[in-house]
Parts: sequence; C-alpha cells; structure tokens
Amino acid sequence: MKVEAIYHPRVMAVRPDERLDVAATRMQDSQVRSLVVLAGNQLRGILTEHDIARAVADGVDVGAISVWEYMTSDPATVSLDTEVDEAVAAMLEFDFRHLPVVQAGAVVGMVSEAVAAMLEFDFRHLPVVQAGAVVGMVSLRDLMSRALAAT
Repeated sequence: MKVEAIYHPRVMAVRPDERLDVAATRMQDSQVRSLVVLAGNQLRGILTEHDIARAVADGVDVGAISVWEYMTSDPATVSLDTEVDEAVAAMLEFDFRHLPVVQAGAVVGMVSEAVAAMLEFDFRHLPVVQAGAVVGMVSLRDLMSRALAAT
C-alpha cells in the first residue's frame, strides 16, 4: 500500500519567524499536533506539540520566541508513492509521529503515526489510554472519517 492511500491532504503551516504562541494557537484551533514550517513554499521544518512542550519546560516566553528556535529543521519526508511500510519504519526508527508528504517539491499532506501503524500492522482498533487506564477504543474507520471530514 502506498502513502497516497492514507495521507491526510490538509496541511497546516507556520512561518519560521512566527511566535511559538501563535503556532500553538493554530495547532489547537486546527486540532492538529504538528505544523509544517514553510518559508514561501519551501519546507524548512516541522513543529510539533512536543516542541512546544519542550519550550514551555525550558521556561521560555512562548510569546517572544520564534518557531525556528524550536522546530526540527529539514525533517524527513515521504512521497505519495512511498510504501506505507517504509513510512512506518522511518517513524519507528527516528521516533517521529508525523511525516510531511512532499510531491514535486511541495508539501501536499501529512502521514500520522497512528493511521500508518494501524494499517501496517493490520490493527482495526487501538485503546485510548488516559492516566494509565483504558477509557475507550478508536477504530481505523474513526480516524479515517475524521481525517476526511477535516478536508
């Protein structure tokens, strides 16, 4: 199976010079966990919820610091014709949760760890864990429906 079958075509972006608090608000408002960092149409990095948490833990003023100071520069990417197992292997090897999908030099979407892993390992349901206790289940159908509804 190719990435084209599972990627999410909705891409949320931020500029490298935008403030971290603006990026965090964009993530929350868009209900995403990562933003691609674009300078014009060029991919410069990726900013994740982990990066923002790291900035907060470092005690920085997220209203005064730029995205470029906490983003991951030159992130790994996949293309639409990359095999899903290759994308999952890269995510597992490098501990990524999100991979930008690039086609003809432009970011066209994202692949999330949850959807890719569920497909690769033939899972149909995953537990939802909160404070160490299973509080529910999420299905692949739920994830794909939510992704399609957001486009």
